[in-house]
Amino acid sequence: MSIRWAVRLACVVAMATAGSVALGQSKAPRVKLTFVSSASVIAPNEPFDVALKFELPDGFHIYWENPGDSGLAPKITWNLPEGFRAGAVRFPAPERHVSSGLVTNILKGCFLLQRGFVHSGCGHVSERHLPGFGWQ
Repeated sequence: MSIRWAVRLACVVAMATAGSVALGQSKAPRVKLTFVSSASVIAPNEPFDVALKFELPDGFHIYWENPGDSGLAPKITWNLPEGFRAGAVRFPAPERHVSSGLVTNILKGCFLLQRGFVHSGCGHVSERHLPGFGWQ
């Protein structure tokens, strides 16, 4: 993993934990995010998956792609270099959560948000050109 990817991952973790600090909690929960790829080498026109592996502490969750009565689905923005195509983000099955009469769909514990990619073979691919991402 390059320094650039490590810095990006650190920013994602910082954003994921910032909400609890803003709420006045004395200690932010430890959210662990890992960037995972199904391919060690990118071959032209061969599909591969990239995933964000979430490990959330007990009592914390994020919302599913269809959050239900409240909440917002996570938004992941990818900055793709020329020649890359991306599929839709794939979410695992959610857990139904009821609170104050509202029904939401949540993800908690350990899970993956995956997305498929293909590189057309046009242009040079190196570690510094791998797809970048942003988290919201």
